[in-house]
Amino acid sequence: MVNLLKIRWDEPLTGWESKTSFGPNTMIRPVNFSTEHKNMLGNLHAIISKGYLAIEEKHDKLLTSLRTAYAEELNLKNEQTSYDDLLDALRLALKGYQIE
Repeated sequence: MVNLLKIRWDEPLTGWESKTSFGPNTMIRPVNFSTEHKNMLGNLHAIISKGYLAIEEKHDKLLTSLRTAYAEELNLKNEQTSYDDLLDALRLALKGYQIE
């Protein structure tokens, strides 16, 4: 899938598998959830806790997902979280925003 997206935006197909840094014009950056999930969940928690995120009421499934989210030691329990895919998409969308 990553290769198809890179073709769509005329990005090189080589080199993205390595851990090298991406250039400023790289739009497609693969994210490995198995290694990044804790950082992304912690970042989402920080953004929400500090009041930096506003979600309109029309996104009721995302709001339900946030309300039902359950984690132990920053490991999201997907089986106990409603609409966990939406929560994963939100974590991924906020990956570029780091809150200290």
